[in-house]
Amino acid sequence: SRRFGGKLLRFPPPKAKSGARDATDAELELAKKQGYHLQQ
Repeated sequence: SRRFGGKLLRFPPPKAKSGARDATDAELELAKKQGYHLQQ
């Protein structure tokens, strides 16, 4: 869905901590495995 994609795009702000960035990468990778391309 667009909400899911937008949330991922807006999740990693420039001032985000390195831990948050790592979590974002993990979420993106997990989303792709779960079929993120199908939602988009």
